[in-house]
Amino acid sequence: MKKTAMILHVFVFALTLHAQKIVGTTTEDILQIGVIDGKTPVYVSKTIKEGLISTIVEYYVTIGKEKAGPYDVVGRLTFSPDGKTLAYGAQIDNKWCVFAGKEKAGPYDGVGWLTFSPDGKTLAYKAEIDEEYYTKILTNGKEYIGSTVNGVVIYVDNGTIYIK
Repeated sequence: MKKTAMILHVFVFALTLHAQKIVGTTTEDILQIGVIDGKTPVYVSKTIKEGLISTIVEYYVTIGKEKAGPYDVVGRLTFSPDGKTLAYGAQIDNKWCVFAGKEKAGPYDGVGWLTFSPDGKTLAYKAEIDEEYYTKILTNGKEYIGSTVNGVVIYVDNGTIYIK
C-alpha cells in the first residue's frame, strides 16, 4: 500500500511539473515602433506570463539595447522635434511617471498630453495630483508648473518667465 501511494505521489508530482511547463508560457508582443536619432530602434513590448493560477502582464520600452521596465502600462511615445529624445508615460504600482531621455518625473495619479518645445529641450505635460490637473514642465532635470500656448512652452523660474 505504501509503495502504491509513493508511486501515485511521484506520478502526480511529475504530472504537475509537466503541466506547469505546458501552461506556464511567456509571449511577447511588439506594440509600437519608432526610431530615435534617425538610426536607433525604439519599441514598446508587452510580455504575458501565464501560469496555472494567474497571468502577469508587463510592458517594456526598449531603445537600442537598453530595456526599461517592467511597467504596468506604457502611454504613447513622443519624440522631440529633432528626434533625439523620447518621452513617455508609464504606470508603476498604480502611479504614473513621465520619462524623457534620462529624466524621470512623478509619481502622479495620471499623466497625458506630452509635448516638446520646438527646440526639443523642454517637455510639457498634464499631471493629475489629488484630482487636480496641472501643466508641468520638465527641463534640465528640474520640474516646474507652467503652460503651453500654441505649442510654445511657458514657465517661471525664480521670477523669470521662460518661453521655449
